[in-house]
Amino acid sequence: LQPGTATELSFSSPLSSPGHHWGRVSLLNPDGLPQDDARGFAVQVAPDVSVLCVEDEPESSPDSPSYFFRLALNPWQQPGRGAFRIRRASPAELRELALGPYDVIALVGAGRMTEGAWQRLDGYVSGGGGLLVFLGPLTGASYRGAAARAALPGRVGQVASAPADSPFGLRIVRSGHPRVRAWKASGAS
Repeated sequence: LQPGTATELSFSSPLSSPGHHWGRVSLLNPDGLPQDDARGFAVQVAPDVSVLCVEDEPESSPDSPSYFFRLALNPWQQPGRGAFRIRRASPAELRELALGPYDVIALVGAGRMTEGAWQRLDGYVSGGGGLLVFLGPLTGASYRGAAARAALPGRVGQVASAPADSPFGLRIVRSGHPRVRAWKASGAS
């Protein structure tokens, strides 16, 4: 650099291990004021979040029911990139798979849940594991059984559809629930 000029410098440093990391950037050719020729920095790298995405046919094409969920977690669609490590498995695999290494299990298009799979999930959740459940057209009768009720935080009811020519309404059970308060605050009726 010429005297009296400034520039901006960008760099990237892939940090694959979680924890605190520090570094130092310095000029190779010191100038007349060596005190400002180096700068230190520190960053905190969060550990990856391990997600098990359970769906009926994990070997199917990428545009399965879990596609947009997985895309939201890893928009690059590349293993090892981003903060989420995603593995796909079927409900049948839950019976044999070690669940402990996963931070979160997400049921996305998992309509073929068995009683054994629900029991494994109940043990996982009871031990502090996270569970996301996306209900949709594949939500079958197994979601209403006793084993599912033990693992899920709420009871799954019957599918309800409003006729095309009439409005659909919701009955508020807990008016103090944060979601209900947000709806009311938005002016929704």
